[in-house]
Amino acid sequence: MGNEEDSARCREEIKEFLETKNLLYLHPVFSSYETKIRLLDGDKTAATAWLDNYFITDNQNIELHRIFLHFTTIRAYIVLGEYKKAELLCERIKALSKDFGRLLDGIEATVLLIIIKWITGKKQDAINLLQDTLSDAEPYYFVRVFADEGKALLPILNKLRKKISLEDNPSLDYKYLHEIYQATYERSKRHKGITCTPSKSIKLSKQQKYILELLANGYKNAEIVEITGLSLNTIRSHTKVVYQKLEVNSAMDAILRARELELIK
Repeated sequence: MGNEEDSARCREEIKEFLETKNLLYLHPVFSSYETKIRLLDGDKTAATAWLDNYFITDNQNIELHRIFLHFTTIRAYIVLGEYKKAELLCERIKALSKDFGRLLDGIEATVLLIIIKWITGKKQDAINLLQDTLSDAEPYYFVRVFADEGKALLPILNKLRKKISLEDNPSLDYKYLHEIYQATYERSKRHKGITCTPSKSIKLSKQQKYILELLANGYKNAEIVEITGLSLNTIRSHTKVVYQKLEVNSAMDAILRARELELIK
């Protein structure tokens, strides 16, 4: 996925070049890319500033030459919690991409739509749509269009991996799915994700945090009982509360969510 320092240095050089040559017509595209990077950390200030730009309008027409800008607008909407607007724009880009045979643009729009479905509680729909989208992408071995979303897509990929592993005749090449998962995980270590929320809103007790850290280190409930001296029922009770606080349904999702919120390492 490249080196972050090299990327930052390259952006500075491009910015200086554009200013020196007075290439103002390229400013929206460059600004879109810089904003996208900030949005990957859930930067609400960047999202608001992007939507306030003079070149961002509510025009119903999707223009192909502005497609990159439209994707940044979708991410800005997601960061600000304006999911309906984001969903509508995703659907419009998907339709346009189908009409013009732009498969990769259609997949990117669908990936963002999957994230919207997941964070708005339509988790099974998100998993099923991700499976269908990966089937479309597999012949071309697209990886980055998924991996770029990092932490926002990671828990959905994890659920799909579990689903595929239980299928007698897997509908996806598990090697391809694993490669995407690994690339997405690597990306997740660099950015908080467009769906990140402030860690201050969720607080774990010292005991809850300790149990979650033990789970993250691969310990099973029976082993945690031995380590902590707590009863199995107490461990399960603490785990249930952790799931509720983090709004997840499994230990793996709890670990991923807690790391995303920087509650554990």
